Amino acid sequence: MTASSQKSARATTLDRAIEGTWLVCAAFVPILIMPDTWMTGFVQVPKVFLLRTCAILLVVLMGIRWANGPGGNGLTVGSGRSWLDLLRAALAAATGYLRTHPIMLAAVGVLAANLLSLLFSPMRTVSLGGVDPGWDGYSLASVASYLVIFVAVATNLRSVVQVRRLLWALTISSLILSAYGTGQYLGFDLFRTEWNPNDRIWLTFGNPTFGASYLLMTIPLTLALWQGWQKRFAPAVHVMLGMALVMPQIGVLAMTLSRGAMISMAFSLAVFVGLSFWLFGLKRAQRPATILAVGVGLVLATSFVPIPGVPRVGSALVERLSTIGASLTVAGGGLSDRYTVWGYSVTAFTSVPWADTDAFPEIPELTARPLRRLVGYGPDMFRYAISYAQSPVEEPVGPGRWQSAHNFLIHAGVELGLLGVVAYLSLVAAISLALYRLLREARAGGIPEPMAYVVIGLAAVLAGRGLEQMTGKAQISDLALSWILAGVVVALTGMRPQAATVTPAEAKVTSRKPAARRESQGRRSGGEGLISRQVVINGAIAMVVMGAIVVWSQTAVGTLRSSLLLGEAIRAGEAGQTDRTGALMERAIAVAPDDVAPRFLLSGALLNGAESELDPALKLSLLRTAYDTIGKVIERNPMEFRARARAAGISVEIMLLDPTFVPTAIRNREVNAALSPSLWKPLEFLGETLFQVGLLDTAQDVLDRAMAQGASNSNYRYYVLYLQARIAIERGDLAEATRIMQDYTNNMHAFRDKMTSRMT
Repeated sequence: MTASSQKSARATTLDRAIEGTWLVCAAFVPILIMPDTWMTGFVQVPKVFLLRTCAILLVVLMGIRWANGPGGNGLTVGSGRSWLDLLRAALAAATGYLRTHPIMLAAVGVLAANLLSLLFSPMRTVSLGGVDPGWDGYSLASVASYLVIFVAVATNLRSVVQVRRLLWALTISSLILSAYGTGQYLGFDLFRTEWNPNDRIWLTFGNPTFGASYLLMTIPLTLALWQGWQKRFAPAVHVMLGMALVMPQIGVLAMTLSRGAMISMAFSLAVFVGLSFWLFGLKRAQRPATILAVGVGLVLATSFVPIPGVPRVGSALVERLSTIGASLTVAGGGLSDRYTVWGYSVTAFTSVPWADTDAFPEIPELTARPLRRLVGYGPDMFRYAISYAQSPVEEPVGPGRWQSAHNFLIHAGVELGLLGVVAYLSLVAAISLALYRLLREARAGGIPEPMAYVVIGLAAVLAGRGLEQMTGKAQISDLALSWILAGVVVALTGMRPQAATVTPAEAKVTSRKPAARRESQGRRSGGEGLISRQVVINGAIAMVVMGAIVVWSQTAVGTLRSSLLLGEAIRAGEAGQTDRTGALMERAIAVAPDDVAPRFLLSGALLNGAESELDPALKLSLLRTAYDTIGKVIERNPMEFRARARAAGISVEIMLLDPTFVPTAIRNREVNAALSPSLWKPLEFLGETLFQVGLLDTAQDVLDRAMAQGASNSNYRYYVLYLQARIAIERGDLAEATRIMQDYTNNMHAFRDKMTSRMT
């Protein structure tokens, strides 16, 4: 076998490996889930592990493909040329490629916006790896994974057959999800030990809304794929088989009862039928319209079929859809929470509020305030930015309640600033323009009908996805699919028939001569020095592979192993194996030292052990170990709400045994309150600690602040009243104590009535 034929064989193998990797990502990231007894994060962690594994593998495969000859990106490493010439050629080819592919250029803009925002982030470690490393989020690590898969699809998807394989993979994956969701609806779940049927199913996504968001994209793609098979079946058979592919997905989407996704699906499918009519006329548009109309009708009809022990989807569906109008109201409607977080997001964007870092140097400083509207707070920093934009609330909700703006552009504005918003809008505009041009070409007959339906499906997905993300939250599965489909659009723009510039004979001659020349030049250059260029290339590839293994072990493997060990530790704890539980938790920390979950669980276990310990010295030792354990989380992320609250609680327990720890306990309570300035509950805890150490006046001032900050209007203020009554008694003011206790009694009655109402 000649060198050129060997290179061709290697290229073919690499091409297949690259395609296989993105197919695995597209098909298995959505459906991958572990039994909840196996690990913590059994929904998110496996998905993130597979996504990052595929992304790192694609980097290696595309690097090897590039180094071994012409690839989908048109870059070549040849012999007989200096490395500077090769670099210049690569940059020139890349620049030319971006100029002719606006979608790729917009994707580069998204990456640049994230990198710039990371540079200005007050916590770069969090923005780089995420609040919870190895879990779902909007960190640069996650965005980079999406972009790698996008580039792989955009530059290596070259044929109609590959497009069909991808769509079939998505369709089969969605049908598996539909079967799983139907099982959940009927009360069967293979991955949860305690699952009861309810009126909303969450599939393998952990949230009904996430599952609906994903199916919203796969339904038009399945319909588009199947339209390419019209000529292979009789009309009635084609419609029936199409319904068999689409109905399960529509039915399961209905079971999620996600109003936003259902409205978006209706819009998306209307776009599909409308574009079919525009391209092919009324007769051709009847086929997909019939599949959808009959399919939706059957789904609605069967949703009212009574099943013993299972709520009827139809009744819940009618109830949900009938409240769409009321949900749009600002006060009390289903979108009231959305309006609230949007308002907070606007405040965070316009006024750039932040903690007083002079008074609380424990909180990272937000530098370059004037630039924040341009670059944002940093990737994955939304939950911290929003904390300082919130107003006092009636009920005591945690500061981490808002992890997303529930609007993709608003979320991008807070985290990435105007540059991020412009980058994403440019991406959507470039995709829309590319699809419009493809549709125009299809209408003119320049694209075969099966592929024209694929373009229609992609346009319908873009329409539905755009509408749904105005109130939704993007998650790993639907984000990965969105970027994959963006890559498909790029590939389709280069897959259209082009006029031949050379004859087949000329192509054979030109393909043989460079190959022979490269081989002879390679032989000459191989003897000119001690080390040939190919040896250098192979060495560079080996270094890339080793680096990829290191990155993979740090960003994907560690969290997965840690989560599995924590699952084993929890099972050991339930079995009463205390020593083994602690050992497994320590191993989980060792394999993923930056992860929050193992240190959080270990500190909780130590705290529980201290509470049951009678020996004061041993109890104090356990508490100090727990405090040091949770302190490692705070070192990585000083604004981690959960860790700060845990540290404050542990420090109070230490304070009760060691009076020298009083200033530390008070300071921890103060910092905890500073991290959530809109909430009164942390002030309640601070007031309690001050009362415990005898600082009555300061405690009273803090409790008064809690009342002014929302506790006075809350049904949960009873403990604030109790503390105020205790302070009044300590001061000897029995009349004031009696008045407060009367308020306390009334509040307890209100609290009881509210809890009874919720239970009924």
